Amino acid sequence: MSDFRIDRRPVAGINLYGALYDQTPTGQSSRFYEPGGVEWAIEHKFQPMRDIGYERFMMWLPAGSNRQQWMASAQWGPLPDYRKQEYEEILMPWVRENNAELGVYMGFQLHDEYSLKMPNNEVRIPDLNKAQDREWYNVTIGNWARLGCQWFGFDAASKYAAEAYELSKALYAAGIKIGGEALPTERDPDTLEWSIKTDFIDKYQWMCIDSFLRHRDPNYQWKFDPKTTEVLNFFSGHAVQDGFPEEDLDMVKLRARQGFVVSSMKNADKDTSQWVYEVGMAAMDMLNEPPRATVFNKESLEELESHRASGPDIQPKDEDTKKTGKKTLAEGAD
Repeated sequence: MSDFRIDRRPVAGINLYGALYDQTPTGQSSRFYEPGGVEWAIEHKFQPMRDIGYERFMMWLPAGSNRQQWMASAQWGPLPDYRKQEYEEILMPWVRENNAELGVYMGFQLHDEYSLKMPNNEVRIPDLNKAQDREWYNVTIGNWARLGCQWFGFDAASKYAAEAYELSKALYAAGIKIGGEALPTERDPDTLEWSIKTDFIDKYQWMCIDSFLRHRDPNYQWKFDPKTTEVLNFFSGHAVQDGFPEEDLDMVKLRARQGFVVSSMKNADKDTSQWVYEVGMAAMDMLNEPPRATVFNKESLEELESHRASGPDIQPKDEDTKKTGKKTLAEGAD
């Protein structure tokens, strides 16, 4: 059984970072970086997705990051005062007024809670038994939780799935949910095929982008039990950047049948965001699942299992077998 409350509502990924270092030192767009950026993000990103119906929002790197291997885990301390004020006085009232849920995405490894820098030889795995890591918790998690955020996603946590699980237990005890990126996988040295490491897949939430799945599971074999897992699959601009065909409605349906919580990092004016919401909510209806709950109707589950067992209604395209480098969730999405 999972150690967290499963929520299978689709998620709107709000990417506030795109490695745009030609525009700002934090890699964020100049129109967001300047004072007034939060109002712009609400108008152009949050509200249009809420109008579609999305209730869950994951905000990528609200403080940005540096040009480096690891995404910054300091997502409160480095913020200028005007941005802290905008998050507290503009964004969070919008979240409450719109009956929405907001999560914050950041790096998993730690360095300095007041700096975006993540030097490779100085980063460390979080351990709340240590005073310096409790300070990161107080400054970063604590301030966002004070504003009302009870959900955090951690970039590149899959390599440290066991350590992330220990952190998840500590935070869950405080009413805070975490998600790890991408998925814990291992590669067969003989066949070179990737498979899911199942030890922690049902212990806390996981998330990935669809291009990650197309790289590592080109034959669409991976499936997840919706009764015990919450694996978010974000459709984003990465697939086309990586040379894959853009997803269509059939692809979104396929991912839902595989047991993913389909989600979108694309803007509201993209067809994908509408498809994802409709397919994701329909999948919940098939499970007869109230939002935020883990109560399931046996007959609906059997119907979904039978539907999933029938196999995909599309076949992998030749282009989907291209082998290109993996990008993390935060890099260059729409």
